[in-house]
Amino acid sequence: MAEHTIKELEETALEGKVGKNVHAIGLIRFLARHHKLMFGETLNSVLKTAAFAIYGVEYSDQDISNLLRR
Repeated sequence: MAEHTIKELEETALEGKVGKNVHAIGLIRFLARHHKLMFGETLNSVLKTAAFAIYGVEYSDQDISNLLRR
């Protein structure tokens, strides 16, 4: 799953301004869509853990919610 996700992120064109956490944000949004389709909810705690484990970026619950609303 992680390899597929990283490949998907690399192939996706980045739009708008590019920040330092662009890959972590892309991962969060990609996984949120995937979780919504598979489980009916975004599983924000899983998104936080994945972003920290892969990119070393820590987000709060509010940060995750804000990222998914944009």
